[in-house]
Amino acid sequence: MNSIFHYYIAAAAVLLLCMFIMSSKGLLRRKNKIIFVVIVDLLISTIASLFGDYQVYTFIGAQRHPTFTFVMDTIYHYLHCLLPYLFVIFAIEISGLWTKISAPVKALMSAPTIIFYIFLTANPWTRWCFRIDALGVYHRGDGILIEYIAAAIYISVAFIMMMHYRKSIGKKRVIGLMAFMILSLAGVVIQLINPAMVVEAFCEAVGCIGIIATVESTEELRDNKTGLYHREVFEADTVRMINAATEFGVVTFRLINVEDIESTLGNVGMTDLEENIARWMRQAGFIKSYYCYHIRHGVFALLVTDDTQTLSVAERIRDGFSSGETGVIGQGLDVEVEIFAIHVPEEAKDYEEIMAITDARMDGVVTDTTIYQGSDFEMVKRRVAVEEALKRAIRDKSIQVYYQPIFDNIKGRIHSAEALARIFDDELGFIPPDEFIAVAESKGMVIDVGMQVFEQVCRDLAEGDMTDAGIDFVEVNVSPVQCMKQDLDQDFTRAMDENNIKPAQINLEITESTAEKSTELFRATINKLKNVGFSFALDDYGTGVSNIASLYEMKFSIIKMDKSILWNADNDESARGLMENIVNMVHGLSIPIVCEGVETEEHRKALSRVGVEYFQGYYYSKPLPKDEFIRYCRSVAAS
Repeated sequence: MNSIFHYYIAAAAVLLLCMFIMSSKGLLRRKNKIIFVVIVDLLISTIASLFGDYQVYTFIGAQRHPTFTFVMDTIYHYLHCLLPYLFVIFAIEISGLWTKISAPVKALMSAPTIIFYIFLTANPWTRWCFRIDALGVYHRGDGILIEYIAAAIYISVAFIMMMHYRKSIGKKRVIGLMAFMILSLAGVVIQLINPAMVVEAFCEAVGCIGIIATVESTEELRDNKTGLYHREVFEADTVRMINAATEFGVVTFRLINVEDIESTLGNVGMTDLEENIARWMRQAGFIKSYYCYHIRHGVFALLVTDDTQTLSVAERIRDGFSSGETGVIGQGLDVEVEIFAIHVPEEAKDYEEIMAITDARMDGVVTDTTIYQGSDFEMVKRRVAVEEALKRAIRDKSIQVYYQPIFDNIKGRIHSAEALARIFDDELGFIPPDEFIAVAESKGMVIDVGMQVFEQVCRDLAEGDMTDAGIDFVEVNVSPVQCMKQDLDQDFTRAMDENNIKPAQINLEITESTAEKSTELFRATINKLKNVGFSFALDDYGTGVSNIASLYEMKFSIIKMDKSILWNADNDESARGLMENIVNMVHGLSIPIVCEGVETEEHRKALSRVGVEYFQGYYYSKPLPKDEFIRYCRSVAAS
């Protein structure tokens, strides 16, 4: 019999410990508040159960008053019936569905609990739920089954919800919730089988430990500088709501000229400025109504669960900066702010798109504060889509190589070709090279793209068709990022060895802007590649400021004159003089010239007059797949 006290006291002790832990973790977030209410509910119901237990009074030899016992047991059932409902509410909250569920559905969810409450309220007259006999002994009635049926409904709904939304809830929380469910169910079954084993409250109390173990401390979630939630919490919250297929809004804003501000104020001044912004967000009531985050230096975000308020929140932020309420005006600063009002998932389907929009410098004119929304994001969304397509192409090794012929004007034949990357995506279709190359360079994927192109060129050359068609070598572009890779020579050598290709069959191209900004590492990589046996062409010549000395120093085998020089010479006498001077200067170094952008007969004649050796452009052919390119070369040779 003494074990009865042990179960109750142990349950109460565990619940008091849980209350202390939850209080220390903080109760600002709604899910923390729900857990705290569950713990308090369990603690009070445990105490009520203790005072209403017949065995306790028998053990201590005290007189039991039936009315008092009836009241205690009624309180116990009122509170205990509420637990499964609270459990479902918690599952809804952590899955991100709370704002998605309509008010009528929320009301309907409480129906099982309300029905039992009606019967329980009438119990003093009907005794349908339970009764206390003259000796103070508790007897269950048929109506008590409604409490268990309601609990079964709630637990089943919570279980289905956890399984369906386990991705948004997270593995750690699912395990904690399952532990609570299993322990609670075990306690109910044991006590139903043997009412003398009052372990139900103790099992539920221990189960609470599993739940609170998944709850982060408020301090762990906050940015030390501003007191707002940090970027990881923003990511977790947005991903959770996206996975729950919830429509919501995100408002992000950033200080555009943050570097200028920091250089003026210094690190301490910049910290004070961001603290002022966070303080204003509190005073303006944002933190009470929305989740607020400090993403990084000069960038903030708000998660708006009611999507219809997204634009109005953005306007309030704009007004706050314009009026000086944020505390960033009056310090001699010219503060420029971009505000993004994003409707999710309509305008951003995932966290990456939200951050891509926030990180993108928009093309619009910023006047102190500018709000971007809707169609303003199309450019950013396209860039994100291209990035994903590029990742797929790299992963699947589906980057195709097209060849544009280079015509030898002296010998009257196709003598080489430039290898050009092409991407045809299942979702986006053909992606222009200017689009995906820019993304590849900014996202660090250009090395993978360049390597796939080089490897495919080696495989194509190994087949022998190009040599048979009169192609002396293929020009392959090398990006500035590739040139910073210390073992690039080893990567290229490996690919050539695998296909039995000689360095003389490939001519590497670097752009004039790349050569101008060369570093020691860049030059070291170029020298290694030259030692392997590669020759180099200077691409886009005429768009930069390269001088004759740099051309001589780098020992280029070919200079590729940019198409803009040729096109400008169409109708401008001075431009024609510039083109002629460039040709004469390069020829003075005994370096042959390829001119890009040859599209008309007039272009061909103008280049022939100044003595350009090689022509490349649509006048001869657009870039072609390898097999079409071979057929084209053979048809030109036969004509």
